[in-house]
Amino acid sequence: MSSRTVLRFGLLAAALLATGCPSGTIRPVDSTAVPVQVPDVIEYDGGFARLHYAQAVQVSRERDLPLFVYVSTQWCGPCKELESKVFPDAYFQQYARTLVSIKVDALSETGKPVAERYNVHSYPTMVVCKPGGEEIERFFGYSPTEEFVATIKDYVQGLRTASWYRDQALAHPEDLLLAFDAGRELAIRQRGGEAIVFLEKIWRLDKENKTGQVPRALLLLGQTVYLDHFKDRDKALPILEDLSLRFPDTYHGTEATYMIARIYVEKKDRDKARTILLEQVRIKPEDAIQYFRFGTFCLQYGEFFAEGIEKVKEGLEKHPDLGYLWKTLADLQFRNREYEAAVASMEQACTKSDASESYKALLDTYRNALKKVREGQ
Repeated sequence: MSSRTVLRFGLLAAALLATGCPSGTIRPVDSTAVPVQVPDVIEYDGGFARLHYAQAVQVSRERDLPLFVYVSTQWCGPCKELESKVFPDAYFQQYARTLVSIKVDALSETGKPVAERYNVHSYPTMVVCKPGGEEIERFFGYSPTEEFVATIKDYVQGLRTASWYRDQALAHPEDLLLAFDAGRELAIRQRGGEAIVFLEKIWRLDKENKTGQVPRALLLLGQTVYLDHFKDRDKALPILEDLSLRFPDTYHGTEATYMIARIYVEKKDRDKARTILLEQVRIKPEDAIQYFRFGTFCLQYGEFFAEGIEKVKEGLEKHPDLGYLWKTLADLQFRNREYEAAVASMEQACTKSDASESYKALLDTYRNALKKVREGQ
């Protein structure tokens, strides 16, 4: 696997953990649309043409140039990073002008229909299209300028798209790394039916994880394909259980554990979900996130407050400087009607280096609640 492919996977994974998987289903481009008025001289903002989507589609069709659509929002963090580091770069601007490149604000009046047309739900999404607007492939998140441009160049040529990886894997059935690449690219674009054969191949044939990709493959198969895409808990469960059992100390094994708990919650078996999460605390007693997640589970489902308090306190014995653990403890104590304790814990949370401004507002809320309780006594 090339270094560029590895980097692309990391960028795709980061973007997807933060926002969720986008759908690859798009509405077809209307090739019979009435021509729109296009300026005689196109103005540019860096590498981007100052054109509306319909104008850009027409120009790309008339000039037989690929269309590049950058879909963003004003609140998107990775978008700001692209706009400060990549788009001002002369290398990007020079290449972008060899295409028809446009910016689209997904929440604007003119941008919403474009985001809907390409079924974009995560930001930033970069859609690389044929002349006239038919999607070739999309990518997500921030990447450095050379990687960013290289990705567009690849997609323009039909290289390293999900379909390209699929075809390569089918042509080289002995190559398990190619099978993983194909399964990954298809899965994250919600082409789950196509992804299954490749991801299950990794699961079935690489018992010793010689590729190093089995945990990723199982999480993609269990969570992204069966659980998120097909909503099939029964097929997801044995895959995630195998992942959790075989790779308990990996990120993927931990995520599988929480997906298993989620399944049991959805099956109305919260006791089973609670047992699973407590086992994760036992396996990783030094990991603060495990205590946080158990406490959050108790808060989310409104149960086991006393046990949640006990476990979060155990976590604070090991991690006394983590404000988010103190806040979780305060939330649990408040929900358990331990108002004085909630105030004291929230006061501790506000003193920690990771405290946010919202903590102070929450502290005021807890103090007011305590005051009303005392006045009612």
